[in-house]
Order: sequence, then structure tokens, then C-alpha cells
Amino acid sequence: MAIDQIRPERLARLFTERARWVGHTAPSSPADGPDGITVLVVLRDVDLTDLVNGARSFAAGLDDAEADAWRRSWTRTRFLFGDPANVGQRTPLRFVARSGRMAWLGPFPAGRLPGISRMLRPVTGVLPDLPAIHDVADTPAWRASPGPPRQLHVAVRGLSLADYLVHLHHTVAEAVLRGRLKPGEPLQLVHKMDLDGLAVGKDDAYARVHFGFAGPPSLRLYTLLPAPRRRTPPTGGNVDLPDYSEADLARIALSTHLQRLAETFRQAVAAPDTGGSPGGDTGLAASIWTLLTQDVTALHDTVVSYARSRGCSWEDVAALTGVEAHEARERWQDATGPPVADPAAAASALDAWYVRHGQVEPLARVRDPFTRLLDGRTPDGRQCLVCAKYAGAPVPAWAGLPVPPGGHLIDDGTWRVGHGPTPYWPAGTLLIESRRHFDDYAGFAPAEATTLGPLIQRLTGPLKEATGAPRIHLFASMEGTEHFHLWMLPRVAGMPENRTHVGDPGSCTPAEAERAIDRIRRALRLPGDPGAERVADA
Repeated sequence: MAIDQIRPERLARLFTERARWVGHTAPSSPADGPDGITVLVVLRDVDLTDLVNGARSFAAGLDDAEADAWRRSWTRTRFLFGDPANVGQRTPLRFVARSGRMAWLGPFPAGRLPGISRMLRPVTGVLPDLPAIHDVADTPAWRASPGPPRQLHVAVRGLSLADYLVHLHHTVAEAVLRGRLKPGEPLQLVHKMDLDGLAVGKDDAYARVHFGFAGPPSLRLYTLLPAPRRRTPPTGGNVDLPDYSEADLARIALSTHLQRLAETFRQAVAAPDTGGSPGGDTGLAASIWTLLTQDVTALHDTVVSYARSRGCSWEDVAALTGVEAHEARERWQDATGPPVADPAAAASALDAWYVRHGQVEPLARVRDPFTRLLDGRTPDGRQCLVCAKYAGAPVPAWAGLPVPPGGHLIDDGTWRVGHGPTPYWPAGTLLIESRRHFDDYAGFAPAEATTLGPLIQRLTGPLKEATGAPRIHLFASMEGTEHFHLWMLPRVAGMPENRTHVGDPGSCTPAEAERAIDRIRRALRLPGDPGAERVADA
């Protein structure tokens, strides 16, 4: 690996590279400024595993627009001491750590933060003693990994508790957004006083450089996440390798080009037309015409490059494109697809994009719909979408969110109850999921068998009261994923007769779902004072 020792000019290049990724000129001071958007993290106390896994899951769960806006705001984050359970009664929580001690909210416009941020206490205090090495081992991927975990080095000399949280959270979240760290990837935190003794590789995944103690222009390396170490794949194993064949690189370039076009055309379907006359050079028609005449034409080069990487002769290319062989050679002998600086990150991003936008096709139910196509990879089997969702992995929209609109009504260690995915279910639809993984009723343990009936009985009356539905339909087929879950669908006014509503029950907005959950929560008369915020001690 070609390396540079940490010299001032190397730190300056790394700092400038991050500014380019953000889309700004490097700031002249550590202050981020008032514009953009902000994420809030509410914590009862500091747990390193919760912090790292929560930051990864939150970043991975953002949609494209949210991720882009947060990136352009330097992934600004505020840390507040408080009780996530109390905060969730006022403002929807975007992600809750498995222990319940940390929660992520937002992103919010920086000038319009929710009122709870003024009722909680900003994180302050001295950084406590940290272990030299901390295993972030609370993920299924850790237990299944055949190789060593990746190490994230953190410099701690002179940091306050708030400083440490900021640098670690920025590193983890931005590495995920850039496709350089997977949500469930095994990881170790390595704490050192300084990182001056480390070599920063040109192919390292992420290095966080920011202002030193003296402020601008002095710079310091605060974190370093090296690229994954090479490891020998076990028999039948599907592991990420740092090298790719020529055909792999061409396929990654082709699929990246197709994904960019697909995303552009998808957004154009519902894009407002801000142009003037239909024949003008602005507006929707002009944008689509530019795509057809420039981007789609450029796709020809990518397709030919891919075909050649798979062994096609110029005669094959001629037959494909409808020109003579000598014309094909002259036109495309230097053709390449779009450059891919980080193939591993690009492949991982394609997997996540496909799963996130998948519908009912079989590949929406595996974690590696793209990566399985590359040489030397053994395809993963179908993943449990419920388990994957709560582990922070990408899942199709119809599988729901780890924190549903309005938060979970019930999460008692046996069952989770929350609102169904809003694009597919009307307001008030409840989804009951087992905490434990099993397929169907035959897999019930005594705890599930004795509590499901009373739970449904407890929910039915308040659900009728909150939605005005005369009946509540129940069904559980496990067709979407082999993890026990049950739907409670209120038969609200306007639903068609003769059972057709089950195939197309309707939809709602997240705001409508949150209001429905609030009404159900009041009808359930859940204990707790929603008007009180409990603030944790430092």
C-alpha cells in the first residue's frame, strides 16, 4: 500500500478532500454556521457500542435527499443528555439504540429544531477513561465474520466528552454515507493519545482531519479508519475482497451508470416543471432531452466497455450495435465506463440502493442483489427483513422502519407494536412483530403463546376508538419475510367490499400515521406523563 506519513501538507489535502465531498470550500473556523440541517442525539449515558451502531444505522436509514442535505451541512450533530423514552412522547425518534439509552432525531432545519432541544442539557464534562480497545460486537455480522474486525483509531488527548462524541460520530456517519463502512460490519475502537505514529494510506477508507487545539490553520488527525484487511475467504463464504477483476470493475461501472440514470428518471416522474415555454432550454422537457442526448448516449461507451470485458470481439460488438466491425473498433476502442474510485464502496452502495427501492421481486429479500454477480462471490441466501431492519441494514420500503411513525406503542421484550409502512397501509394499521426470530405459530414459545391473544384484545378496542372502524381485520401470512408478524387493519370508511381491500388497503402520510398512533396511545391510556422530560445527570 502506497503511504504518506502525516505531514502538514497531507493533513491539508485530507481536510480539503472532505470539504469537496461536502460541497463547500473548507471552513475557516471550527464553527459550522447557522444554515443547513442538524441531527439530534439524545442519550441517558454514553455507551460506545450503542453510539457506533446507532450512528451507522441512522446514517444508513436516511433517504437520498436527507443524506445529501446532511452531507452538505457537514453532518452537523448536537448531543443532548436526556431520556429517549420521554423525548419520544413529544417528537418521533428516527432510531433508538437496542438498549434504549440513545436515540437519534431528525434531520431538522438548523433554525427550526424541535422544542425538546431547549428542555434537555447539552453534553458537557470530562472524557472518562476509555479502554485501549473496545469491540463493537453487538451485530450478527460480527459473529458471522470469518476474518478480523476493522479498527477505527481515535486520538483522545485533550478531548472533552463532547469533542470525542463529535469526532467519532462524524467519522462513523460519514464513512457509512460514503459507502466505506457497512452498518453491521465488525469494528474495534482503538483509543490512542495521538495518531501521529500511524501511516495514512492513500486507499484508507476514512481519515478525519479537523482543527487542532490552536484553531485555524493548525490541523490534527482525530480518527483513521483503514481499508478492510485482506483475508482468505472460507469455503462457500461470501466476503469482500479488496481486488476486483476487469469484468467486475466494468460491471460496477455499468450498474453505477444505470443506477444514476434510473434515479434521475424516477425523480423526473413527479418533478415539478419550472420551465417557461415548452421549447425553451429550461424545465422538465429540456432536462429529459439532455438526459436522452447526453447521458444515455454516454451509456453506449459503458455498455461496450462492459461487453469487451466479458470477452466480446469487435465482431460481436458490431452485431450488437449495428455497425461494421472496423467502425466499432474506431468508435469504441478507447471507451470506458464512468470512473469508480472505490469499487467496494460502489458495490455496497448498489446493494443498498436496490434493496431500498425493491418491491416484491425475490432480489429485494437478499442483502447482496448486486455484489452476488461479481466474480468469486457466493450469493447470500434470503435475509430476514425484520431482523435486518432492526440491525440497521437496508430493507425494502414495505418492510418498514426500525422506528415506525410515532414510535412503537409497545416494545415489551416479546412483541413490538408500531404503525405499518405508510406507502402501503392506511392510517391506524398496526404491525405486531415478534422480538424473537421464528417463522409462524408452530414456533411459538410459551411467552408468545400466552401473550399474543391478550395483546390483540388489548389493542382492538383502542384501535376501533382511534380510527372509527367498526371491525379490525387480522392476518399473518409471512409471505414478505419468514419472521412472525401480524397485521391489524382497521376497516375504515371507503374501503371496497368483497375482500379486495386486503390486496390494496390504501396508504397514508407519515404525519397521518403519527396522529393515528397518538390517538391509539391515548385510547390505550399508556402509563407515563408525556409532558415531562427527564434529564440525565452527567
